[in-house]
Formats: sequence, structure tokens, C-alpha cells
Amino acid sequence: SRKVVLASALLLLLVLLVSFRLALLFLNLPFLIVETELFDPRLYAASFWSPSVGDLALNVLLLVTIAWAAYYLFHQNEVLSTIKTYSPEKGRVVIGITMLAFFGLLAILFRFYYGIYHNSPLALDINQSIALERYKLVMYSLMFLHTVALCFFAYMLASVVNVLLRKSSDWWPYKLLLAIAVILLLLALLIDMRWVAMILIGTAFWTVILLAAQHRQAISLPYRTYLFFFLIIAVSSMTGAASLYTHFQSELLAYKQKFAFDLMQGNDVLAEYLLEEDVAVRVSEDVLIQTKMKGPYVDAFFIKRKTSRQFLPEYFDKYEANILLFDGEGRTLESADTTAATLDELRKKYATAANRTEYNNLYLVNDPARPHTRFYLKLIEVPLGTQLYGTIVLQLSLKELLPNSLVPELLAGQQHQQPFRADILSYGIYEKGRLTYSEGEFDYATNFDRSQLGRSELYRQGATEDGFHHLGVKSDSGPTVIITTSKYGAREVLSNFSFLFLYFTTCLIAVALIYILLNRERLRDFQPNFSTKIQLFLNFGILLPLMLVSIVTASLVTGSYKKDLLSSYE
Repeated sequence: SRKVVLASALLLLLVLLVSFRLALLFLNLPFLIVETELFDPRLYAASFWSPSVGDLALNVLLLVTIAWAAYYLFHQNEVLSTIKTYSPEKGRVVIGITMLAFFGLLAILFRFYYGIYHNSPLALDINQSIALERYKLVMYSLMFLHTVALCFFAYMLASVVNVLLRKSSDWWPYKLLLAIAVILLLLALLIDMRWVAMILIGTAFWTVILLAAQHRQAISLPYRTYLFFFLIIAVSSMTGAASLYTHFQSELLAYKQKFAFDLMQGNDVLAEYLLEEDVAVRVSEDVLIQTKMKGPYVDAFFIKRKTSRQFLPEYFDKYEANILLFDGEGRTLESADTTAATLDELRKKYATAANRTEYNNLYLVNDPARPHTRFYLKLIEVPLGTQLYGTIVLQLSLKELLPNSLVPELLAGQQHQQPFRADILSYGIYEKGRLTYSEGEFDYATNFDRSQLGRSELYRQGATEDGFHHLGVKSDSGPTVIITTSKYGAREVLSNFSFLFLYFTTCLIAVALIYILLNRERLRDFQPNFSTKIQLFLNFGILLPLMLVSIVTASLVTGSYKKDLLSSYE
């Protein structure tokens, strides 16, 4: 029959598309032929299936195609007509399966969002950066396309439930949903707590669907379909916000633990090795630096810039670099530099037996007034002639409060994310329950409850108190470090949800307008009744002002942020 032929042709097309996609992955195309930024793994790289933003886009488009094909076959084969003939017992089993299927779709969506946040250096959290660069818009658009695929699948599942509950007004569907939700929650508590949010979102979705199925007379079918789109957008936006919250918390814990380790370790073995075996060798042998230091007018700015930009690898990003220059006679080459007037003065001050390392001309200086703070001093001899050497001194100080470092995102052109809020980071060091040192804006002496030090939760996931999140890290030498940041909570989750909901709604309106433009002849035949006109006017009366106010507010906030940032560093 014609239906069988169409279904076979559609399935064959899907098989060919999937095979073509696999061939592109195995052959690393099109990046192997044309190295475009869209297929560059530096912007996004997750796995073999999604090694770049372009590959992720192709995967999402393939998913949307599969979802549309499933929806088309669903209607062509009149699945709903078949389901209407099911017995009540069989219908309950089918409803249970559809509910579980949607929870599975939510889990896939959650993993999709989490993969984007985890594998991309772009700052996609609206609380961290409100700038909308080109590739951030690409990522948000891919999220919308995945939401479209979810809409196809969810519409089929909801239609099945709607048909099976057409003549039912009992409480058993809600009891079934509650039983499934409780079982899934127990599994989540035992396996992974991050799935709790997905279970709550899925339960809320099915509650709305069950209410609409049992009270279908309250809202007309076209308007129910219209509202269903917004329900899916809300579900996807909340899933994205919950996924971002989960990612933020995991990254924050990892960052705090690494911060404590860097703070408490005695010396940085890898930094010492790189300074001696890599940085010092390349700087001393650079012909351009030798030439710039020989002339009567030394270009100090060029030498410093070349040394810090070209010779210090990315590992030293956690250090603040200060570079000093001395001529062949040991005199400073910069009159404005007050660190040391001569090289001998610098050596007397820092090159002591207590500061020596296992490498020659490399010193680790500790500040007795500030425990657990240190900086490296590396003296690099640059040959300027026969038996004549200039000296470049690298002073590398560990960035104790990296989020407060003076690297403003907009001024530096930084597009990458940091897994923490940059407004507050403090730390306190406790020895035998007594505060010995603290750094940052948080007052540990008065605002931190010392009884938290005896609770194991502080050292596992951290503790939240009065709007701050504390994490404790015990060191092998005895002291305990408490790292504190401002709480990332409901307000931040709501901000991300609102942004995603607004973006997806804008995309939905854009798709609707494109559809109308492509089908203008149908628009001429469209004759809505009075109730439909009222509904349309009400929706546009709410959505358009919402979009305009959001855009204006975002523009004002961005402008104010840039202005304050520029004035702070002038």
C-alpha cells in the first residue's frame, strides 16, 4: 500500500542520513578539507560523536529529522486510532510506559545541556556574561533545535495519554505518576542526586498533561496545542537551568579543591622545572631580546611583552608575572622600577639560603607576614657580548584570589567561562579550630560558624550559610582551609531559566513568521472567530512587551556594566 511505501522510503532516507553522518565522523570531514572555525575543536569538543560545534549542529539536525520522521509515521499509520481500541488494563500499561519514556527524554536533554556547558569554553551562564557572541548564539540555537525534537516526541506521548484518558476522570493516573516519581526519586537518591530536578520537572509536566486530558472541554484544541509548545519550552528551559546549576556546582567544588591544594603546597615542582628547562633557555637564546638589550635605548616594554606572551606557557596563567631588567653591570634598565636599583641589591634581599631551590638562580620567597603566600624569583642571564651578560628577572606570584584578579572580561576580550562567580572569593586557614589567617571580603572571625569544622558535609559538598557557600579542605600538614564564595542559588537558576525561555520563545515566533511568509496563500483563507482573535491579541500583548522590555533591560545592564568597568580601570 501507499502508506507502507512511504514508510519504507522514509526509513531508507533516515538510514542513508545516519550512514552519511557516520562517514563524516570517521573521515573527519569537512574539517580535513577546509579548516573552518565552526568545526574547530577549540570551541567545543565532547567525544567522537561531537568533536566540534559544527558536528554537534549536524547531530542535532539529524535528531530533529528523526523526530519529524517519527511524528510523520505516527500520524500516517494512525497510531491513535489503534490505541483507542485498547482495553483499560492495557491502556494503563501504555500510559506508564509513555510517562517513563518522557523521563528518559528529559535525561537525554539534561545530558545534552550538561555536555555543552562542560565541553565548551564559552560563558553560557547569563549570570557570568550577558554578552551574546556569535558562537554563543549558535549554541543557544542548537538548544532550541533540541527542544524542537523534544516537542515532536513529547507531543506523540501526550497525544497517546490524551486519547487513553478521554473518558476517564479517576485519580488513578495521578497515583500512577506519583508511584513512578517516588521510585525514580529513590533511585536518584541512591545513585545520583542531580537527577532529582529532572524527576520533579517531568512530574510537573505530566501533571499538567493529565489535567488537560481530563478537562479538555475547558480549552479548545488549537489553543491547547499552542499552549503545549510553551509548556515544552518551559520544560526545556528549566532543564537547561538545572543542568547549568549542576555543572556550576561540580566545577566550583573542583576549583576550590585545586585552589586549596595550590595554596597549601610547599612548592610548585612543575613550575620550577619549566622555568629552568624551558623558559630560561628560550629567553636567553632569543636573538631579538639580545639585540633589544644591547642598544643604547633598551625597549623594556617589548622585552617584557615578548617574554610574558611568548615564553611563559599556559601553566603560568595562575601566576602574576612581574619582569625586571638589568644591564651588564647589574643596573636596572627602568628608572621607574623601585623593586631593586641593582642586581646585587636584589640578590642580597632574596637570594638567601632559606629561599634557594634545587635549581640555580631560582628562589622561592615566602612572606612571613602572610602565611601560605609565596613567589618565585628566576634570574635569567642573557648574553650581550664577550663575557657580558644582562639579566632578566621573572617574579611570579601565585594569584591568591584569582576571581578578583584585574583581568576584566570585556576589556581583555575574554570569551571563556570561569566556573565561579567573580564577585567574591575568600579563604580562611584554621589550625586546631582557631583562625590563623584569612584573605578576602568574608569575615571569618564573626560570620563563620566554627562548629561547621566538625561536620563531614563541609568537606564533601560544602555548606551553605547566610548566602555563602563554604568548602573545607584538610591539608596533610595539619591546617584546614575554608574557601568561601557567594551562594549560587534560586535567583541564578531563575535568571538562566528566564533567558532560555525568552530566547526559545523568540526563536518560536521567528519560525512561525517564516512559516506564515512561506504559506501566505493559507493566511488569506484564515478567518479566525472572535475568541481566537482575542487569544491572539492577548498573547501578542504579553509576549511583545516582554521581549522588548527584556532586550532594553539587557542593553541597559550591558551598557552600565561596560561603563563601570572602563571607569574602574582608567
